This record gives sequence, C-alpha cells and structure tokens, in this order.
Amino acid sequence: MAAFLKLHKVIVTKGSVLSEYFFKSGSATYTGLATETGVDLAAAAELDEPAVSKHELVKKGILINVNLIYEKAGKLRSARLAVSRSKVGDVFDAATGLIGKSYNGGVIKSVSGGNRVSLV
Repeated sequence: MAAFLKLHKVIVTKGSVLSEYFFKSGSATYTGLATETGVDLAAAAELDEPAVSKHELVKKGILINVNLIYEKAGKLRSARLAVSRSKVGDVFDAATGLIGKSYNGGVIKSVSGGNRVSLV
C-alpha cells in the first residue's frame, strides 16, 4: 500500500525574517527526525496552507537532499531525505546526527551528501 502524503513544514530564518514553507511527503518519512532534519508535520491549523513541491524547495536551496543507508529486517536499504539547509551540518555530526536513529522501521547506518547537483 502506498504511503499517504501529509503536509510538512520547514522554517527558515534569514536575518530576523522568519519564513515557513510547506510541502507534501510520505506520512512517516520524518517521524522522529524533526529535530535533526528541521522538517516536521504541519499543525492542524496549518493544513490549509499552500504547498510547494519539494523539488522547488531543493532547487531554491531551502532543502538539501541527503542519502541514507538503513538496516531493516537484516537488509540494507537506501533512501533520500530532504533536510533544512540550516540543519545539514548537524545531520553528519556523529553525536547529534542521524546515524543510529530510527527510520522507516529500521536503523540508520550511514548518511552521505547528495551526489547530483542541478544548476538550473
């Protein structure tokens, strides 16, 4: 069964200006990873906010894609996760990063930067 899409929110501060962006992603994609990724489920009062495609947020540099390798039921699997630009450095940190955290029913084993860059 396909995952249901839910509205997610990323908050970006530039100077003293606070901006909120909303995009749709799988319902369990960022569960338990809000602190590390800077992406959280939108509150019930924010569900009517207009959503921007995740691709557009990556293109603008608001979100950065990182690659994950996680172990689920003894098998290694891979995934791509979008992280707030302000949290990218924390994602790779050994103490506070994503390694060892729970993801999609498994445990994250390694995190690497996205290997594709679009200059368009």
